[in-house]
Amino acid sequence: MSRWRWTSLALVPVAALLLLSAARMRAAGPVAAPPAARAAFPDSLRTWLDGLGDDSLLVQVAVMDVSDTTLLYGRHAEMRHTPASLMKLITSSAALETWSPRTRLVTRAGFEPAKVRVDKRKGLRIAETLWVEAAGDPSLSRRDLVRLFQLVWAEGVDRVEAIRILPDTYGPELLGPGWMWDDAGSPYFARPSLLTVQGNSLWAEAGGAGWELPGSALLAVDHQAAPRNAEPRLDRQWEDRRDRFTFVAPLLAPATAPRKTRWWVHPPEPACSVEHPDSLFRSACFEAAQEVFQATCRPQLDWRSPLPKGVAWLRHVGPPLEQVLDSVLTESWNLGAENIFQRLAVEKPVKGLSNWERAGQITRDILRDSLGVEGWLRQVDGSGLSRYNAVAPRQFAQLLCAMERRHPGRLAARMPDSGQGTLRKFPPSVAKGVRLAAKTGTLTGVTGLAGYLMTEGRPHLGFCVLITGQRAGGSGIRLRNQIVQRLSAWQAQREKLATSPSR
Repeated sequence: MSRWRWTSLALVPVAALLLLSAARMRAAGPVAAPPAARAAFPDSLRTWLDGLGDDSLLVQVAVMDVSDTTLLYGRHAEMRHTPASLMKLITSSAALETWSPRTRLVTRAGFEPAKVRVDKRKGLRIAETLWVEAAGDPSLSRRDLVRLFQLVWAEGVDRVEAIRILPDTYGPELLGPGWMWDDAGSPYFARPSLLTVQGNSLWAEAGGAGWELPGSALLAVDHQAAPRNAEPRLDRQWEDRRDRFTFVAPLLAPATAPRKTRWWVHPPEPACSVEHPDSLFRSACFEAAQEVFQATCRPQLDWRSPLPKGVAWLRHVGPPLEQVLDSVLTESWNLGAENIFQRLAVEKPVKGLSNWERAGQITRDILRDSLGVEGWLRQVDGSGLSRYNAVAPRQFAQLLCAMERRHPGRLAARMPDSGQGTLRKFPPSVAKGVRLAAKTGTLTGVTGLAGYLMTEGRPHLGFCVLITGQRAGGSGIRLRNQIVQRLSAWQAQREKLATSPSR
């Protein structure tokens, strides 16, 4: 028998095995194409993106593949600009790298059992001092303080002779570097403080019995009557850097049902922030102590007295970090971001640096060492209110990809989908089968969007769009949405190709 015939006979089993394997593959359904076969970034989309912008509008775009951080497209992607509230992505990522998502801030109130005396004639147990220790919980309300003091009452304390509040350790600088003076008084401009309560804002509530200003007992508020149909107004004399308020409203408020709102994100109107958060905290503690202990003593900030060792503490536990970050990213909650930013520095103090400086250093170190974000950047606050911040779109895209690889789904779950949160008013349209999870960034002259384009519940593209210039308002938002729409259409096509049967 010739050599050729022996070779042919030897190949028969191999051919049969290959045919059987192919039949099994067809029966099992479509086979995903290898990564190399996926759709490349289309030249038509690249050409369109390259042509965006003009002399008055700078358009920057960075698009990365989440799986391997390949830069699929970059347009001015290395230029660092003020990114507005996109900075909250950096603050949130640093927090998730530092703490567990279930981390909670604890506000404490306590008394010294050894210094509780009994008034036999009145049948009262009177504590010498009620100590209050805040934790910078941005969600803390006056009602939370009432419930905390009720826990102290339940331990057998009927009255208190003095209330001492442990001082703020966030530092004396309440305004972030580069914050604009003419924003002062707006609730979104609330100062960060360890002594945070009511979102560090004062507001008016309408009820059946008239108007109420919770937490205002020790604050200077001038009331002025207004015509019956006039809109109520609450002003603070922010020009003089004082917490003196003027409330102008009809004598009786309309009898309306209370609004259901997360006040620490969106305070009821009218509202304004306080210049000195510790004054509002003292006032809220005073009102809570009046309600629980019928106290008449004014709370004092204790700067000098050492904390006694024998204090029996009761606790109010705030929401978990992941819930706070949900409001920070979905509703662009500035105070929540700033208090987290300050907390990072408090736990790692450095002599000679302010809290703002130290926090910025910590976040930069985390981005470089833990998340592999390359290049220099500047972060001076936690929320993005400052125009001194400077970050490149590529760095945001790189951060998003790194966070998804290290903590799958954790950051994407905190950001709004199209039509939710800050994307509620001007939602981008995305292709069928593609989901958008993204954070907005808006200042005068700045429009930004950074996040993920997802299919089948998994992020595949991390992107950042940053538009700056005179027309970066409505025009910028429309252009931003067009970019996201086209990217989502390509992602849908890319995913379709990746899951189609191999040929």
